[in-house]
Amino acid sequence: MRIGLLMGCCLLFGHWADADILKTRQGEELRGTVQLVTFLVKDIQTIYPREEVVSLQIGAEGNDALDVRSEGKQEGRLVSVMFEAPAGIRAVTRDKLASVTFDSATTMESIKSKQREETDAKEEQKTDLTAEQRQALTKNRELYKAYTDAAGEMKDEGYEAVKAKFMDRVREVINEVQRLERSIQNKIQRREQASTRSSTTSRGGTTNMSERERLERYDGLANDQRDLDRARANATKLRSTIRAEEKKVREKADQRLSRLETAYTGNRAKLFGGETMTEDDMTARYEAALRLPGEKAPKPPKTTPPKNTKSAADPKTPSEPKPARTVTGLEDLKGN
Repeated sequence: MRIGLLMGCCLLFGHWADADILKTRQGEELRGTVQLVTFLVKDIQTIYPREEVVSLQIGAEGNDALDVRSEGKQEGRLVSVMFEAPAGIRAVTRDKLASVTFDSATTMESIKSKQREETDAKEEQKTDLTAEQRQALTKNRELYKAYTDAAGEMKDEGYEAVKAKFMDRVREVINEVQRLERSIQNKIQRREQASTRSSTTSRGGTTNMSERERLERYDGLANDQRDLDRARANATKLRSTIRAEEKKVREKADQRLSRLETAYTGNRAKLFGGETMTEDDMTARYEAALRLPGEKAPKPPKTTPPKNTKSAADPKTPSEPKPARTVTGLEDLKGN
């Protein structure tokens, strides 16, 4: 079972216009930020951080649906939502919830970005800086944003790689489970519909088995049930393996963001201290931060708009960046 990351408190600036909305059964409406969603699927309870949740639907009959970026849609039952509003953090259980609406802009990354921009702007306003320093600080923010976006794309590509690696095996396992479930259902139905009358022969009074007795002895239902148990166990093991691979992707992404954060604050401290840093100096620090130990140097992100024409003296003008990939989950494993 994958345990979600426990996240610290974050506050939104302004009037909480861009916010997640939680409505209770008593008609109360709360605006803020969902931090954790605890969801139950077939007796397996999982905690998801806000950044992984796309949507949550609370069913009237007790059947809920959760859409997760790395796993796709799954059906089960909501346990609780940890929610942060201006009044503080509270855990709200399912029996008190009517609906939960997620704002696409309300993610941990966007919240932290807003916090940083406002904090940095206030700090720069209070400080006597030269024009060159202010320009360098602006460039530092642009580079930080570009490289954190690049780290996000690398995370998406990591999830795609996990999906590509295991999807064929996922389909095999799920097809086997579904095949055995259909076989068992058909055999049980045939047994229920079979005649229970036995017949006797005229010679010696031998009693023959009824149709149901013959099915119970020879249709192989017990073997199918044992095979189904093994197939479900294989699905559980595969699910755990995929979760472990996804965890590695997340850990690398978190490590990159932490290193980029260190580069950003380091550059900023140098600039406030009066040191001169060129764009190349700052870029070198960000490239080193983005590249984890043992990795090849990633392609540096683009930080300025492309020119309409390429200069003959500059044949290496970077091309348009690729559009961000849409992360699709391993929904084939849902419920198994």
